[in-house]
Amino acid sequence: MAAGSTHFNGSTQVTAVIDDEENEELEVANQVGRPSVHVTKEMITELLALKLSYAQIAKVLGICRTSLYKKMNEYRIDYKEKYSIISDNELDNTIKQIYQDQHKMGEVMLMGHLRSKGIDVQRKRLREAIHRVDPVGVEERKANGIKRRVYEVPHPNFIWHIDGNHKLIRYRLVIHCAIDGYSRLITFLQCSDNNKSQTVVELFNEATNEFGMPKHVRTDHGGENVGIWTTMYNAYGDDNNPVFT
Repeated sequence: MAAGSTHFNGSTQVTAVIDDEENEELEVANQVGRPSVHVTKEMITELLALKLSYAQIAKVLGICRTSLYKKMNEYRIDYKEKYSIISDNELDNTIKQIYQDQHKMGEVMLMGHLRSKGIDVQRKRLREAIHRVDPVGVEERKANGIKRRVYEVPHPNFIWHIDGNHKLIRYRLVIHCAIDGYSRLITFLQCSDNNKSQTVVELFNEATNEFGMPKHVRTDHGGENVGIWTTMYNAYGDDNNPVFT
């Protein structure tokens, strides 16, 4: 063997590997809490460029919003960089130009047009700008909004709404439910392994024994409701319209 050279046999190498593994295990054991998530500045800036909210960015990175804010402070990322620096007059003029091409558009579509021009502002600022630029259009859109139907039921057991969910039927899981239209009481709710009429009418009969017979029921046209229809017509006859479909 040459002078000054060092020779390691197999036993020494194995011992060194074992020592390294033990040191790694010791380091992990000494950690407090769950392992930290590695988040780089580039990851945050790329997600900010996608115009995601801070809550969405935190969810994507697998951290809480407080941790996200700490990382942004650490990397000197300004919170306000997410929004464009633009005056109210400039914003109003840009919206007027967009309205010249397409006047009847809502807040979300207008936000998309602004972002296509590289302008991103808070929803509150956009809403205020729309009121300044087009106050008449705002009132017109309010007047033409969706009118909700009034749902009125005079008393409990006047009508039960009955339906089933069949999305998991491939796994032999079918959910059947009935709810009282007046009180919103769930009169029956069960997950069964089939969608047979006999199963549904048994649930209905158990519910009527506990809560009483409804005057009407509303169902879809599914064959699983045939037993309920028969029960209702036998109880009230054809003239009283006991079944709505």
